[in-house]
Amino acid sequence: MFAAFAVLVLAMAFQAGGEETSESNTLTIQLASARKELIVHAEQPLVLEGHRKTLPPGTYTVQASGAHRAVQRYRLFVKTFPPHQMQEARQYATQWKNQGYEADILPFGRMWKLESGQSADNRTWWISIGCQPTLEKAKALKAALEKQSVWAWILPETISQGRGKIHFKDPRGKEICQVDAPAVFRSGAPVRVAGMDVGFWKNQQKDRSYRGDLEVRIGPDAQLELYERIAFESYLAGVLPAEMPAGWPMEALKAQAVAARSEVAATLGGKHTLEGFDFCSNEHCRAYGGDNGRQQTTDEAVAATRGMVLLAEGRVVPAVFSANCGGWTEHNDTVWSGPPNNALRGVPDFLPMTNPAPNGPESYGIAKWLKNAPKAYCAENRESFRWTKRFTAKELADIVNKRYPVGQIRAIETGDRGASGRLKWVKIIGTKKTVTVRKDLDIRLAFGGLNSAMFMVEAKGRPGSPEAFVFTGGGRGHGVGLCQDGARGMASAGAPYGVILKHYFPMAALARLQ
Repeated sequence: MFAAFAVLVLAMAFQAGGEETSESNTLTIQLASARKELIVHAEQPLVLEGHRKTLPPGTYTVQASGAHRAVQRYRLFVKTFPPHQMQEARQYATQWKNQGYEADILPFGRMWKLESGQSADNRTWWISIGCQPTLEKAKALKAALEKQSVWAWILPETISQGRGKIHFKDPRGKEICQVDAPAVFRSGAPVRVAGMDVGFWKNQQKDRSYRGDLEVRIGPDAQLELYERIAFESYLAGVLPAEMPAGWPMEALKAQAVAARSEVAATLGGKHTLEGFDFCSNEHCRAYGGDNGRQQTTDEAVAATRGMVLLAEGRVVPAVFSANCGGWTEHNDTVWSGPPNNALRGVPDFLPMTNPAPNGPESYGIAKWLKNAPKAYCAENRESFRWTKRFTAKELADIVNKRYPVGQIRAIETGDRGASGRLKWVKIIGTKKTVTVRKDLDIRLAFGGLNSAMFMVEAKGRPGSPEAFVFTGGGRGHGVGLCQDGARGMASAGAPYGVILKHYFPMAALARLQ
């Protein structure tokens, strides 16, 4: 029932065509999951929504009992259509139905009202070809589709919420109160939560404070999840210092603020919608540091650009960003499944008239590109701009076999490359089997979390029986959109934020949400 209701609400909102503003939007952010308990500290009383209960200031341990897990299923999506192509979406879905699949058309995204009086329509029809009860079965179907050259993606969908009791206990373990899940509470001052995960690639934990309403749910593992409901611009104020150092030049911070706001607006109502929230708080969506991460300079950058977004072809641009492009940004469709976006094309990251590779890194020669390290806006961060990683044959086999059971590695073949030189696929030839790994993140994770997919591999030792592998690479992150180190370099050279954004998004223009 929960899933059917969620999809119905999405469809009604989509068809109604209601325009939204950044001022009126409240976001739901997943802060934590799979927690046996949460420890919260309130400087002012905690008010429990809907229960007529107020807890005095203090520290509380939050636990669950009688927990019944939230139930999820896994949808496979194969294509998206813009809002004006409903007929084409229906025809495409019918093709899958004729092949025996349970094809559905689901609406995602939002329509935004602009200060100019115009609208930006970021709604999209997503084609789902079925639901599987487990992630393993969904992955098996995805693999079968890949053999037909169909590149599907999987999203979890919560079809019934978790149930149980939520207990608030004092530091001595005495129960102060219990309520039914989910439990929503607020306070007159930010609430501190202990031991929050703050890493994606390398897990770290820190105490974080949050000023929005907090909600405790029981998740699909029957453990606790924590969410924050927060206003759009307040959320951005917590994102900016988590994504870019507050001490960087103000124009770089402003460029990052506009890019982040655009990306939030463009992707709201997207990949986590079927789970009942908007975004997570790490780099899977974007890093979010809560209230205690906020800094004066980043708050100023958010305020100075309030409502400003990038617009192209009548839509807010999903203005993604990464740490260091390595000298050339990448096409969105090289990195992710999905159609090419004209606003997210790879561009060189060089001073005017200094580009040594006008036709791109691959035509220049990938070895020369990576080993000569041409001067780019982002080159000042040397550790990210160019890097080398060496593995013994055993070390690399141990890493690769965690994901792909190939046995000992005989060779690694690098495949086609995108505009920046980032790999579209690699082939790992092992003693047990050969696998082809596609797309940026999967390629990087296959080798233990490489900085980027812009790399070359050299095998050391006898052919077919190497002793070691040396990865020589460039950049840090996916490389699409705004290059953060490059923005810093441009700002340090005197470029205002509008010029910085035009450099990385040449097909986009600035506009302001109402």
